[in-house]
Amino acid sequence: IQKMTKKRGHIYHSSYPVRSFVKAGGYLTVGSDAPVESNKLRPFQQIYHAIKRKKPEDKKSLNPKEAIDIHSALDSLTINGARMVKQSHASGSLSVGKKADFIILDQDIFKLHSMGKDEDIVKTKVLATFFNGVEVYTSN
Repeated sequence: IQKMTKKRGHIYHSSYPVRSFVKAGGYLTVGSDAPVESNKLRPFQQIYHAIKRKKPEDKKSLNPKEAIDIHSALDSLTINGARMVKQSHASGSLSVGKKADFIILDQDIFKLHSMGKDEDIVKTKVLATFFNGVEVYTSN
């Protein structure tokens, strides 16, 4: 990456400026390239990429100064998407009067992050999914 920095300074330093965008007050939303890049949605890999700016198997990060914190990464997958489609009053977070769309996970991603085990975030499995308060998926 150091060679890339010297060779392509501006391109490298301006690649995916997500932290700068969030710091400027923007609402970051995350999507997927599925089915082009993969046929699966991988939100936990997206969270890892956002906070580490690399794949778990990579040694170097791409422009790490533009990494975001885990809370901003989760917001990009939840409340910010609801904000973008003007639905934050009804979904995107849990509070009285909202639709109660949520998932139950097999591990605490915030605890993993605080313990420095960010690589384990990508291994997170969804145990159950609730839509409008009704269970619509279970891993059993």
